[in-house]
Amino acid sequence: STHGGGVYALSLLPVYMSNITVNFSHAILNGGAMFIEGEITCIGCVFSNNTAYNGSGLYIKNGTHVFNFTQVLYNQAGGYGGGLY
Repeated sequence: STHGGGVYALSLLPVYMSNITVNFSHAILNGGAMFIEGEITCIGCVFSNNTAYNGSGLYIKNGTHVFNFTQVLYNQAGGYGGGLY
């Protein structure tokens, strides 16, 4: 996909994710594991071994974000933000 290889979260309502794992996903441009636009809460999540040009782990465009007990590991970007952008 172009954005959000594992998850594309574009929402006017808050999104809540608990204990999910996104591994080995790829986006051509932004957000290998997840592209986020809007309010999101991640509790106990893992984003690892993902690739994208920018933000291979997570690409956060705007909104309010809460990450508790969440790991962003071993992600690789061709441009900016290997873990987060």
